[in-house]
Amino acid sequence: MISQQIKECFEHIDKYWPLGNYQKCAEEWEYIKKFIIEDENKDKDSCQCKNCKTWWTHKKFINDIYNICPSCDTWCQPFLCNPKNFPYVLKYIKTMYYEFLIPSEIFKECDVVYNLE
Repeated sequence: MISQQIKECFEHIDKYWPLGNYQKCAEEWEYIKKFIIEDENKDKDSCQCKNCKTWWTHKKFINDIYNICPSCDTWCQPFLCNPKNFPYVLKYIKTMYYEFLIPSEIFKECDVVYNLE
């Protein structure tokens, strides 16, 4: 079920996103990561994702319906620059957008890990 949702999500992104959306991905991923906190820094507003156990500054970062957060989301509203989503970027997104989504030093590793050729 989840693999079908991932496929549909990434195919939709590939079909409908304009260039500008891809160009903003890295900046948006870096911005959202600022709201991840270490366990010892949590306070009354902090919330932990039940799926991946990541702590966030506020519960608004946890999707109440699917119980996922930006750190573990691969199919609802995924951050394409999240390394967890690199396999799906490589599988479903046009290569012309990789430069915006996968840092070049990591892409070289992806070539080995995901056997791209």
